[in-house]
Amino acid sequence: DEAPTTLEPSDDEDVKSPPKLSRQITKYCFNKYAPTQLKELCEGVFDDYFAVNDQQDLDFKEFSNALQNLGMNMNMDQMRKMFTAISASDGDLVDPYIDRVNFCDFILGQYYNSPNLQHYQEQLLTVISPKFGDARTAAAAGNDMQDMAEMAAMQRHLNLMIESESLLSQNEAAFQEELLTRKTRHIYHDTFGFCDEGNAEHWDKFEVAYWVGNILGFTYCMKRFFDANVDGAMLLFDMDSKMLMQHLNLKQIHLNTFQRRLKSLKRNGVQQEQEMEDGDEQTTDVKETETETTEAEAGETESKQENEQPAAAAATAAAAAAEMMMNLTAERAYIAEIARLNKALIAVTEDKSNLAQKFSQQIIEYQQQVIGLKQELLVSQQQAQNNAILHTKEIENFKAKIVNLEQKHENLKRNHDVLQSELSSLEQTQSESVAHKNEHILQLEIDRLQSQLRTKENQILLLKSRLNRYKSMRAEIIEDYDGDQVPESKLEL
Repeated sequence: DEAPTTLEPSDDEDVKSPPKLSRQITKYCFNKYAPTQLKELCEGVFDDYFAVNDQQDLDFKEFSNALQNLGMNMNMDQMRKMFTAISASDGDLVDPYIDRVNFCDFILGQYYNSPNLQHYQEQLLTVISPKFGDARTAAAAGNDMQDMAEMAAMQRHLNLMIESESLLSQNEAAFQEELLTRKTRHIYHDTFGFCDEGNAEHWDKFEVAYWVGNILGFTYCMKRFFDANVDGAMLLFDMDSKMLMQHLNLKQIHLNTFQRRLKSLKRNGVQQEQEMEDGDEQTTDVKETETETTEAEAGETESKQENEQPAAAAATAAAAAAEMMMNLTAERAYIAEIARLNKALIAVTEDKSNLAQKFSQQIIEYQQQVIGLKQELLVSQQQAQNNAILHTKEIENFKAKIVNLEQKHENLKRNHDVLQSELSSLEQTQSESVAHKNEHILQLEIDRLQSQLRTKENQILLLKSRLNRYKSMRAEIIEDYDGDQVPESKLEL
């Protein structure tokens, strides 16, 4: 029976533990690609270069042929051991095979304490990593088609948004024009002014919408109030927080402001009704007093009124006609201004639509430029990857040379140490010989000086003896100074 196959090759195999510098390609791929991206690239290479004729399960012959076609520099024995290491995870010991799953799993594995597996992983990535560019190019082409479809969908969506925004702008302009027209008619034809807060209970839906949008400033929900037919009575007495936010789209941040202004509107209406009631009572009292005072004068004024009535009626009619003409002129001017503003708004909307179309065209151009740049980037990355592989090999050669130079440097250093020790011993010997020679010379010099010293001492003794003789002779001369003749022996001396 055959021994069970293990993922870790034995220690007695001929594949030696690789040095640390041999995993440059593995580190490069693991740092550059995410695990999912590296897995997709490995699957693409397996489908394109290993799974020939859609053969997903590879035996050793098919696997070795694919490696040789990719330029793997490895003998058959080493290829068989690599095949055994990769196919060990399938569990089939009788008929082992390699498929896409265990192929990618082996490449993505982390073999911290398995130098032989690290070596196989490095060799396999060395031959398949240059083919990553082909798989990435196909993926990039698919992504470009997807980008074009997305850009077309974005363009259609953008056109729909532009049309919708233009329609909303036109509807809003027409609605604002209708509100202003209603306001003008109320001003000139009704007792109460348009959107008069004293008459809030009797507002129609136009006045309520005008109050919400143009007075409170909540233009985003004024059309909802109008479409819901909210009149003054509903606004004052039927509104609560839930209805305002859920059915009329009032934002929660504006709820307190709306309710505060609504309470103020209620107080103004009640106060104005009270003032009107008080005014009616005062008017009744004044009329009663005036009736009593004017009955006496009725006869006198009756004749005067009969004479003045035609003239007053004519003046009133003329004033009313003049006021009506002024109001009509102002209304026509106001309507003309509304029409001009509406035309300007339509022109601005058209300009906005043209700008949006222009921007969309520029976006498409930029997207096309981005696609071109992506393709250039893919080519540049492929070239950079190939250059990185070449540079990695050159770096390995340089590092091998550096190792040799370091060994030579160590040998030279050892030779230098030996020569240095020999030089030190020679210098020590030389210094000793020089010291001995100097000692001999000094001894001779000392002997010479001692000889000279003895000679000088002898001379000093001789001089001392002579000095003593001179002293003795001087004493004798002094003694004979009394006039006696000096002996001839002394004179001879």
